[in-house]
Formats: sequence, structure tokens, C-alpha cells
Amino acid sequence: MRKEKDKREGAHLLSLKEIQARELEMLKLFIGICEKNGLRYYMAGGTLLGAVRHKGFIPWDDDIDLLMPRPDYEKLQAIAAKQPLAPRYRFHSSDLGNLHDPMCKIFDTSTYVDKKYIRDKYDRYLWIDIFPMDGLPEDENEVEEIYRKVLRAHRILRFVKSKEGAGASRLKAFVKPVIKPFALLIFGRKRIVRYIEKIAKRYPFEESKYVGGIVFGYGPQEKCDREAYVNGVEMRFEDCKVTAPGCFDYYLTSLFGDYMTPPPKDKRQVHFMKIYGW
Repeated sequence: MRKEKDKREGAHLLSLKEIQARELEMLKLFIGICEKNGLRYYMAGGTLLGAVRHKGFIPWDDDIDLLMPRPDYEKLQAIAAKQPLAPRYRFHSSDLGNLHDPMCKIFDTSTYVDKKYIRDKYDRYLWIDIFPMDGLPEDENEVEEIYRKVLRAHRILRFVKSKEGAGASRLKAFVKPVIKPFALLIFGRKRIVRYIEKIAKRYPFEESKYVGGIVFGYGPQEKCDREAYVNGVEMRFEDCKVTAPGCFDYYLTSLFGDYMTPPPKDKRQVHFMKIYGW
């Protein structure tokens, strides 16, 4: 604990450009692992939008999101369990038992993250996100129910991981210390994660006509034709080539509408956190 505290004391607040540069290095590390082991992956969310609209990061964005078909995602877990990353980086996931989220993260341990609302012993460093992509049913009502259940579970998970005494309103900050212990007792972080993963894995990826990022998805609008999605295309992202889903236009239109038009300044969202590095 003393060693980590000393590192924090010597750290400086990272600028957005410094954050993006460090995330780009983690992305290159991840791509190298995938290429070496024949694993499929695709840019997702704002990362894909940035590649299409800006040829790299959205100028105000501070994260990287990636999706992997569930079979490739599980192979990655096996590789990570046997082959540790370079000393500066760590691979965390729910499967490896060192992350309270139904996904993977690569962390840069030469950083420290202070999140405004979240406290989690595993989630302390700058990261990139790697999400599994799972099969979806053809019935639209069932797809909506799947996402309703997962989004509801995520609200509970965010609450049990939240900081006591912090909240978007005074009332939330006041009641949180009273309610949170009961929520942890009833639900628990691991139990919620397992519940989300159980829902996501119901339809096998390779046997489904449609797929989507369920565990941390945007909602039913993320549903895509599997064959169109996995027929990936290379795109420039900053100074490297990264794989995009073959149906990237359909995907981005479903999520963002007129995605080539940047939002007004007051709608440009960033994370509520400070990131330090040394």
C-alpha cells in the first residue's frame, strides 16, 4: 500500500492527449495479441464512430471500446490466464476473477484513476474495454426483454460499486450509505455479473442470425446481422489499422442517427474522473 501511495504522490494529472496516447498503446498491444492468435475483434461505440468521422479518437473522447465474438473472447481469456502482459500492463476480466464487470479490461498500471462516483478495488487504472458479442433471437420483443434485464442489472451494479457520500443529488448521496449495505447483501457484485453473463450467453454466437453487444450494450438498436457484422473491414485509427464491422454504417446509424454530424458542445460527454500518471 505504501509503494502505491508513493507512486500517486509522484504522479501528474494527465491531459486528454496524454490519456489518448496511453490508450492507443494498449490498443496496439491488444491488436498484436489478436493477430498472433487469430482472434477476431471489432471497434465499437464511440471508438468506431471516431475512426469513421475523425480517423481516430473523437476529439473529446477518453476511452476505447472493442467487441469480440464470444468464442474469440473466451479464447482470449485462456491466453491471458497463461501469458501475462508486459510488466506495465494488466489483463483483468470477470472470468479471471479480477474484475467486477462482465467484460475484459487492459489496464495501464503507470496510472491512477480517481472516479467521481465509483469505488472498486480492481478498477483503479487507465483502461481499454473489451466486450463479448453474443447471439440474439429474431423476435424483437425478446431482444428488447434481454436488454431490459441487462440494463436493469447494470443500474444495480453501478449502485453497489458507487462511492458512499457521493451522488448526482444530495438525496442520493444521503441515502446511499444506508441502502448500499443491503444491496450488497441481497445482490452482490459477482452475483450480478454472473446474472448478466447468463442472459448474454443464452443464444450461441455462431448459431445466431443476429448478434449484439449485450453485456454492456446500448440497447436493442445494436442488433446486427451476424454475417454482415463479422465481414470486417480495416480502418485507420490514429496511426494504426483497426478492424471495423462490415455493417459499420448500419451499426452507427442505429446508435447515433446522423453520425457524421458532431453533437453540440453541451452534448459531448466524457467520464467523471481524473487520471494521473508517472
